[in-house]
Amino acid sequence: MIDLLWVEVGGAAGAALGFAGGLALKRLRRAPRRSGLLGAAAGALACGFVAAALSTPPSLDVQLERSSPALRAIRRHYPEAFAQMVVVADGLGPGDGLALQNRVRPLVAQLVDAHRSELDDDTAQALGQLMLDETQSLEAANPQACVALLTGQPVEADLRGVASRDLVRRDGEVTAKLIDQVATHPAAPEGRLSDAESQALTDRALAKLPNGDRDVVTSLLTQRRAPASEREAAAYCAFARARVSAALDAPAGVLRRLLVS
Repeated sequence: MIDLLWVEVGGAAGAALGFAGGLALKRLRRAPRRSGLLGAAAGALACGFVAAALSTPPSLDVQLERSSPALRAIRRHYPEAFAQMVVVADGLGPGDGLALQNRVRPLVAQLVDAHRSELDDDTAQALGQLMLDETQSLEAANPQACVALLTGQPVEADLRGVASRDLVRRDGEVTAKLIDQVATHPAAPEGRLSDAESQALTDRALAKLPNGDRDVVTSLLTQRRAPASEREAAAYCAFARARVSAALDAPAGVLRRLLVS
């Protein structure tokens, strides 16, 4: 059976971190928005942590649904999106975890992004904390994957080795609650952060970095370019995480508005 562990990590967190990756990387480059099933791209991390084996019965759609609370929520509320996930997963086997990660994650991301303006404050807070937890180990182990995750880009690394089962479980639960919330109790859209508010978060994040990392990130922001080396990726990962942490510590509504920005 499919064990779709990290699908949500790139789906919601990577997705929401893809649109939270609009976080600050929008300052570095204007990457084209990816069109998707229900709109533009979004989250987890986040990614597809696919582990176990595929069995013939039950059918693939049932296997996917059983593999994750997030996918169960998607099938319940957005059946067309779920059907697309079944299509891209078809034909993959137990050794295709990375391929499934990178096929399903963009679809979850697109779905989350299409509804990101409907997140409420509680969902945004849970998602922000999940993002920090999911990228903590990547900051040292694979900073390039950390940046990709935070900016909604394809993750080339297999993420199964950097997450605990508890984190994977939390990711599925947070993503499922996100899907349920926007489908059943969508929040009224909030305005984006003002330039002054956004700059304040950036300044707080930079202040938390060691001098070396601060210099690297300041250079990236000034030149409006993405990290081009492991050293730059590590510094930017630390900065992006610090910026989300600053938004989590800010008054209610700031993180939610950041995710919409």
